[in-house]
Amino acid sequence: MVIGDDIGPENLFPIWDAYDITYTNSTDGSELIVRSPFLATPDDYPIGLFAGFHFCKILSPARAIEWMYIDSLRWKGALASTEEIDI
Repeated sequence: MVIGDDIGPENLFPIWDAYDITYTNSTDGSELIVRSPFLATPDDYPIGLFAGFHFCKILSPARAIEWMYIDSLRWKGALASTEEIDI
């Protein structure tokens, strides 16, 4: 799993809110590239209450664990294996 470049900046909340985190597989399938939209306001924003904000969407820890335990094994062929293991 690789964190990619941010998407944006989006300068209006409704536009930022409409975008979702994107998940893209690399060409060989060995990496999942995660990109998040962000909304940032400059320090000299005309409405002082909203000056200097930086909003981003956060990757769920559950989604990261799911990729590590399940999806990351697919490109190695581990989930396609039919070999039985003696315990």
